[in-house]
Amino acid sequence: MKKFKSIMKKVAATAIVAALFVSLTACGGDAENKNSSSAGAEKVSNSGETYEIVVSLTQPAESWGVKVMKEECAKIEEESNGQLKFTIYDSGTLLKIPDSFKGVQDGIADIAFMPNNIAYDYFPVNSRLLAMPMFGFTSQQQAYDIYKQLREEFPEIDAEAEEFGIVNLGAYFNSGSHLYMKEDKGIDSLDDIKGMKIGSSDAMQTELLNDSGATGVYITSADAYTSLDNGVVDGIMQHPLFFQVTGCADIIKNVVEFSDTGVTRAFSMLIMNKSKYDSLPEDLQKILVDGFDRIVEMSQKEEIENVKSYTQLLKDNGAAYTTLSDEDIAPLKELAEGQHKAVINELEGKGVNAQAIYDRAQELLRADE
Repeated sequence: MKKFKSIMKKVAATAIVAALFVSLTACGGDAENKNSSSAGAEKVSNSGETYEIVVSLTQPAESWGVKVMKEECAKIEEESNGQLKFTIYDSGTLLKIPDSFKGVQDGIADIAFMPNNIAYDYFPVNSRLLAMPMFGFTSQQQAYDIYKQLREEFPEIDAEAEEFGIVNLGAYFNSGSHLYMKEDKGIDSLDDIKGMKIGSSDAMQTELLNDSGATGVYITSADAYTSLDNGVVDGIMQHPLFFQVTGCADIIKNVVEFSDTGVTRAFSMLIMNKSKYDSLPEDLQKILVDGFDRIVEMSQKEEIENVKSYTQLLKDNGAAYTTLSDEDIAPLKELAEGQHKAVINELEGKGVNAQAIYDRAQELLRADE
């Protein structure tokens, strides 16, 4: 771990990813931001032209994500001498999550929050390769740090978005997906999930569950509570904050964790319309990118804290936790390796530098052991 942290310190100064939904908590953060704001203002040549930027969020107005977005966008406005002006829509009033990709591409919103799996058919690296089940990430922070380094070393990770008229402003990672249930199903090994109906909204995870002898059932956030409460599914394989959003805390009574990796580890992206981005002068582009770097970095920290808080809430509500060991989930890893090879071969056949990116990610994971 120390070796990896050392590596990350060397690249942190040039990394282009930060964070989406979190309050400013770092010691001395106010002083640093004041300094960066005044420095940014000195660099901007005020041409008098104002650029309106429309931001679409799906979180409610009172959420920390909306609060941080508003606070940080206000700082960006100040740094730009008022040449950048943001209008922020919350609660999905402008774009719903399924519409985020197309909505930004079409310019309905200039910037939007988008879960990476929404671009499954468009972003082969971001939505498929780096989100494969059992990839090996053991924590949110580790996944975030490695993703930042991969973006520095492999420009194609951002270039694939630009092909569709979108700029990747950064991403932050969810906790691993585990199995959440209304009642104890007595799961002590992978064999015990055979025959179970397990809800999932991730295509590759559903495929892996089916290969494991379970039956994957497509479940969205809208039907998660009723499906779990009414026994439509025996459990749902998701990350913790999915259940926070769906209000399931009162009915989840048993959680089975798949080691420290979880089965999958999805991430959330902030995306921007490329034509709008390209219309900005270079100095304003830099101010915007730096500002959203801060937002993404702050979001990752807040996500980590929110997972801790929500997990404690479930435990306080009486949920029992069981953790399967690496040895217990070894058969699942073996199945996933076959899936990894198939995805890599498919993407390589389409001209994607998938093997090199995957190998480098695994090298960084080994260095962090």
